Amino acid sequence: MYYLLLAILPQSFSLTGDSVLPPPYFAISTMLCQADRSGIKFMRLFLAAVALIASSTTHVHAQTATIEFVGCGTGCKQLVTQLSPVSRTAGGYPRVLVVIKTIMAPGPGQKLLGYDSAGDPIVNWRGDTYPKSEKSWIIAECQNQRVGLYAKHSDGLDATWSQAYTESGEPNNCHSACARAYDQWRLLCKAAGEI
Repeated sequence: MYYLLLAILPQSFSLTGDSVLPPPYFAISTMLCQADRSGIKFMRLFLAAVALIASSTTHVHAQTATIEFVGCGTGCKQLVTQLSPVSRTAGGYPRVLVVIKTIMAPGPGQKLLGYDSAGDPIVNWRGDTYPKSEKSWIIAECQNQRVGLYAKHSDGLDATWSQAYTESGEPNNCHSACARAYDQWRLLCKAAGEI
């Protein structure tokens, strides 16, 4: 059973590409080596190890601080995937790192070139090949009711800022023109505990 456990352990946890076991896995594998393999102690440790492995996450963070998609014009959509937990800029504003995948549907002037591994159409439009993915930061000024989008700089110096509400006091939730500014502002401020 010990060898079965080693076979199901994730192969690589290191950002450098080295195969390493994080401390909890290493500790459990060491205890299992020392345990009496025929006894109850070994079975309890084995079950605890399986539970630890099943509950561990090495994927993206839960999608709690940002929207999942936004429309970006006719035949265009952007999928937003949260990559980090909420943190703070140097100025104290909540921020979250995301990857935005822009997908274009084939149409006039956008010939279908094939499909990517996710099944999304590959097209060339205005010299760019889609789908394309880019990392950026979403930053919220919760009290000032505005959100900074598409920032490459983690403090939002290059962000495109939008108001969360229109001049008439309605949520600013259009798609291509304002990128669902209200929803993005509300979710990030809520995740940061500011509203």
